[in-house]
This record gives sequence, structure tokens and C-alpha cells, in this order.
Amino acid sequence: MKKIIIFLILTFPHRGLGGFTFAQTDSVKVSFSEETVEKFEKTTLIDEYEKAFGGNRVVRSAIRLSFSQPFIDNNAVENRFSSIINYEKKLTKDVSVIAGLSGGYGQFSGFRFSEFQLESRWYFDMKKRIAEKNLSPNITGRYLSLKYQYRPLYKNNNYFKQSTALNMAFERGLMFKEITAFSINYGWQFGNEVNFGFTGGLKSGRESYINSGYWVNDANSTKGNSLFISSYSQVGLGLNFPRKKYISNNYCEFLKCNYEVKSLLKVNLNNAFYLDKYVQMLKADIGYERKIGKSPFSLNSSLITQFNNSKGFKPFGFRDSVFRFSNTEYIYKMATFSKNKINNTSFSIEFNEQLRYYIGMNRRISKGKSASNLNGYYTGLEGSYKFDKNDYPILIGTGTKYDKYLTKFGAILGYQTQTNKKSFVDIGVAFGTQSLKWQVENSTSRQFHQLYFDLNLKLGFAK
Repeated sequence: MKKIIIFLILTFPHRGLGGFTFAQTDSVKVSFSEETVEKFEKTTLIDEYEKAFGGNRVVRSAIRLSFSQPFIDNNAVENRFSSIINYEKKLTKDVSVIAGLSGGYGQFSGFRFSEFQLESRWYFDMKKRIAEKNLSPNITGRYLSLKYQYRPLYKNNNYFKQSTALNMAFERGLMFKEITAFSINYGWQFGNEVNFGFTGGLKSGRESYINSGYWVNDANSTKGNSLFISSYSQVGLGLNFPRKKYISNNYCEFLKCNYEVKSLLKVNLNNAFYLDKYVQMLKADIGYERKIGKSPFSLNSSLITQFNNSKGFKPFGFRDSVFRFSNTEYIYKMATFSKNKINNTSFSIEFNEQLRYYIGMNRRISKGKSASNLNGYYTGLEGSYKFDKNDYPILIGTGTKYDKYLTKFGAILGYQTQTNKKSFVDIGVAFGTQSLKWQVENSTSRQFHQLYFDLNLKLGFAK
């Protein structure tokens, strides 16, 4: 027994010697704590703008007026911008229908309504996001849609006989006049303000031919079809129903107002491409903006290159024609064509420089509502120079090639914001005077001065 006690004392010396303390039970208090960790969600350009444009309010319908910069338009080649007024009605949480009427503005033809539109949209991730309480049922988010477009005015050739815009189209020898289009669209709608995406489908219309007078004619011509694919974008404003004022909980939280930015490299995705069998267009637009010291001024420089190709009839001369418009007769010089078909190609490069002033920037910085960056409303001045090299003459001379020089100087007004340090949106208008000079091969040059109005929508990557 004595041996056992000595063994236990040597084995557990820290227990002491008295009262067989090796058999004593310590009371150790153990506490547990639980830390709640919020779910990490990767935010993107889409997420941020859905918040910015009312993603957490219920919208059952909306009426809006949108503007866009058209691509090369076979039907009115001198369009500067087009507008669309439409009404969107939600049928279910994630399905809506849209009816719209669009028109275009041309330098010579003025404004004309030109197209009816009907679209059915499925906001394909809306139900899931509503269930996760990240979104309310509305008109903001990613969608897939089916769209139908109809241009009744272009079906009747009598309309064109009274349109100077169409005469210009005739002079280019364009081969196709679109009447209807069916398309599948994948895009992002941000409230009533921004719509951006990609579209592809089938266009139907009339394929022009050369009549006995060697003029381009589409009356009673054969029907033509063409597959097409392109990007598209629109900016606008409108009203949501039910009428409820939306106030952002924290504007700077999702638009990164308090992120300091001294310079911004921008790649514009707007109007990047258009492709069908009659017309092809590719555009690259790179910009760089940098602040001038700590002031609210910045310099925004852009380099824009564009390649265009359109299929048409080969011209070989001009002929005087008489047109009656508003009980007045006009003598107009029309181009004549052979039945041979050619590709009319052009390549342009443009340098644009803007001096921007961000309105109220210093005041917002002093109040802690913004950092020194390139976000917000701006105004300023712009100047640009564009060189356009073509292999086809318009209106002047009988040469086979011509160069076009365009110089602009005007005022700007717009809004720009950057999100997630990797994306941006820039919406603005520019207006002023421009000087246009044509230099035809083996011919004298001609120069024109006129006013201009440009709508600019730029969406893309930023760094």
C-alpha cells in the first residue's frame, strides 16, 4: 500500500500531498460564442446599377422616352439620332410586354415617325432574386426578349419621292430597304434610364433594282431577307407606376462616390458592331480622362476608329430630275447606276478632346458626399477632328474615291460615374458648329459649314 501511495505522489506531484487530492475533480468553466458572418456577395456593374436605378422598389408599368445613336441605316443614311417612346407593362413578376413607336431625325428630312415595335421580355433571374430579397418585382435587370419591328413608311415608294433623305440613299445605290425585323435580345435594363445589350435576328424588306432610267428603285421589287447581329444601347427618362419616389439608402455606397480617382482609362462598348449581308460596321473607341490637379476640371481624350462597308450598285453618272414637294418643283441631280454590284467601304479615325468641369465637385467633397474623382454631372467644351477615307462619292463629282475632313467645336453637358473600379457609364450631349470638307479624286474640294447635335452614350470597361 505504501508503494502505491508513493507512485501516485510521484505521478501527480502538482496535486499536493494531502487528502488523496489526485481523486479531486476540478470545475472548469467553458464558454462558447457564435459569430454571425454575412454572406459575401460579389458585386458587379449590373448589381450596382440595379441599386442605383430603383432595384428595390415595386414597378408594375412604365412609360419612357429613349434616345439612341443608330448604326448605318439603309433607310435614312443621314440620321443623327433616333428616339423611341414606349410603354412597358408587367404581366407577372418576371414577364412584361412593351409597345413602342420610334422616329428619327435627319439633317434634311427633319423628324419623322418611322417604326412600330412590340417586345416581350423575360427578366430571367428576377424570381430568384426576389426570393433572396435582393430585388423587388420591377423593370430593372437582365432579360431575354423577342422583338418585332415594322416600318410601314418604307413600304410605299411614294413616300421616298418626297424625301431628300431617301434621294441621298439612292445616290449611294443601297440595295435593301428594311420593312420588318424579328429578333432575339439579351440585355440589361436599368430603370427608365439605360438599356444595353446584344441582338440578332432576321430582317425582311425589299431588295432594290435598277430600272430603265438607270435609277435605284424599290417599288414592286422582289422581297429580300438578311440575318443580322449587333449591339445596341439607349438612354432615356420616364415615369414608373405606381408613382412612388425612390430615395437611395446610401448613394455613395454603390456608386463609389468616395473612391478617389485621378485618371480613368475607358474602353467604350456602345455601338461596337453591326453585321448583316448588306451592311457591316466595326468600331473601336478608347478614351483617357485625367484630373487637372485638385480642381474639378479634367481633360478627356478619345481615339475612335471605324470601318464601314455597304453593298450597292455601281454608279456611272448623274441625271437631272424634277421632284414636287409642298406644291413646289425642285430640280435635283440624281445618280445613275449600272446593274453591277460593288462594296462601298470607308475607314475613319477621329481625335476628340474635351475640357470638362464637374459641377459642384468641390462642394460635395467639403460635405463628405464625394471624393476627388471623375463622378457626377459635368459641362465644358469639346473640339474634334475626323478623317474619313471612302472609295465612293456622295453627291459630288464622278470620281471613284473621296476623302472627308470633319472639324467640330462645341459645348458639352453630361453625367459620368464609375463603379467597382472596373466599369463606367458616360451619358452626354454635344452641340456646336462643324466644318465639312469633301476632297474628290481628280476634282476640286467642296466645303460646308453647319450646326451639329450629338448624343453620346458610353458603357464599358475602366481602369
